[in-house]
Amino acid sequence: MKYLKKDNEKTREHTKDMEADIEEMKETNHRLVEASASAGASLDSLEKQRARIAEHNAKLEENLKKYSDQNKQLEKDLANRQAYFEAENKIKRDYEKAMEKIVDLMEDKCDDSDLVERIMTAQLTCTTNNLNRLGGF
Repeated sequence: MKYLKKDNEKTREHTKDMEADIEEMKETNHRLVEASASAGASLDSLEKQRARIAEHNAKLEENLKKYSDQNKQLEKDLANRQAYFEAENKIKRDYEKAMEKIVDLMEDKCDDSDLVERIMTAQLTCTTNNLNRLGGF
């Protein structure tokens, strides 16, 4: 009987130890369940954020393409305007050279100094007006 009491006591101690282990496991399990729920919520939040960012990036890619095309068009427009400006500038230079030749010819061939003076004044006025209008170009 003594043996059975001792064995019973050992079994009870072992049971108490196992019950303590079970309680500890329940607490650990509870913490793990909470951590898992928290991680799941974080994962859901991150997934939603990833989807929003992906959508935003797609819109940015569309805008990039659109703006890139617009830049190409602006570059073409700029090239056309530069060509136009250069052509206009050449015409202006040719006109000024022609006017200089006319004034030189008038000075050499014309006996009417008043007419020569009026032509030179007109030439100077045109040149001054062009410089003022173009800002000195």
